[in-house]
Amino acid sequence: MLRDAGFDLVELRSPAGNVPAGKIGYVFARTEINIAVWVARGLVAAGAFDDIAWTDRGSTLRPIRADLRVFLRSDPIPRAVELVRRDLDPAIRARLFETLLGVHLDPGGVAKLVGIGGGVVSGCFNPSKCGV
Repeated sequence: MLRDAGFDLVELRSPAGNVPAGKIGYVFARTEINIAVWVARGLVAAGAFDDIAWTDRGSTLRPIRADLRVFLRSDPIPRAVELVRRDLDPAIRARLFETLLGVHLDPGGVAKLVGIGGGVVSGCFNPSKCGV
């Protein structure tokens, strides 16, 4: 988003790194809680992480959310890419696609995905564009 807006970015090794004049520095915090704490404590001016971490009621961010404000939301970005073998039977591929798109309708399905660290995005795929 920032590069698209014409800003010149430079990666820093830590939040304490020096930013050259005319550039915007960024650093990878590795976890949502680090991002939130760094922003809340003033180590960095702003941070970004996914909407699931922000809206999850059981999130580790809950205690610090009152100190933070959302000022921009990007367009949705997929959290993962699902892959299949090139030679997978088309019927199996289509069934897999159908199952993944409908998993949010099955409470057991959602629990299984959460248990393996998956996220669910529904209604954002077009099977005809995915070769299914």
